[in-house]
Amino acid sequence: MTKHETLGRIAELDAQIKTLKKELDAAKQEAVINGYAVWKYTMNGELSNKAPDMKWWREHREQSFQRLCDRSADPNHPDHKAFWKKPTPRFTIA
Repeated sequence: MTKHETLGRIAELDAQIKTLKKELDAAKQEAVINGYAVWKYTMNGELSNKAPDMKWWREHREQSFQRLCDRSADPNHPDHKAFWKKPTPRFTIA
């Protein structure tokens, strides 16, 4: 395939994926509305730390750990979302 054909194929597949994603979301929403399925959240709806445990940080990267803690404390800082993982909704058949 040429560069033009390859990039065209990528664009075509990306458009298909977006269309199918919309259809999937609509079907999931309909299943939840009809009571066939539910949304369950991981970690009981609590935030979790995505980083290694504190012991590892203290032994290997003390300064980095302090910097990440300071940055993640401010919800408006970009590192806040990177450092703390939010609960993930999981589609579950009822």
